[in-house]
Amino acid sequence: MTIVSLLDRLNETLLQSKKIEDWLWEWVKIEGFKITGQCQHTGRCCKKIMIYTQNRAIQTQKEFIQFQENKNPLPFIPNYNQKNSEKIDSFDCQNLSQYNTCKDYQNRPLACKNYPQSNILSETPLYEGCGYRIQSSSPPKWAHPKLIQKIKVLQKKLEL
Repeated sequence: MTIVSLLDRLNETLLQSKKIEDWLWEWVKIEGFKITGQCQHTGRCCKKIMIYTQNRAIQTQKEFIQFQENKNPLPFIPNYNQKNSEKIDSFDCQNLSQYNTCKDYQNRPLACKNYPQSNILSETPLYEGCGYRIQSSSPPKWAHPKLIQKIKVLQKKLEL
């Protein structure tokens, strides 16, 4: 048996476990996408943003309240849809100063501390004008076709 066929069998076996597949996917996202650039202090990452939980945008007041109850309260204020007051279009951070810096930098949410990597993990594009860019590298040689397909979908989603 060749090493290639052995790796294929191992990949097939591992990807039968959803937990292992999810772990591999997180690892591929961290290793396969690199961030370049630097912060431009535009405040764009703090205004009209979406909050994601489990790769899904929070879009209603009920979802936001549930999220707040499960996590530490976040400094974000929902912007409600003008036609449907139950739907949330985006969020603004109330800790953003007039100089586009954080007024509570030491206590900022984890997503802010980890920006822009948090956007790769939540599979959302970076905010335009923020100064950062995402670059994608080739999939690992060992990657299963299922993971390679997920990488291609994510590249398209991240507008690469």
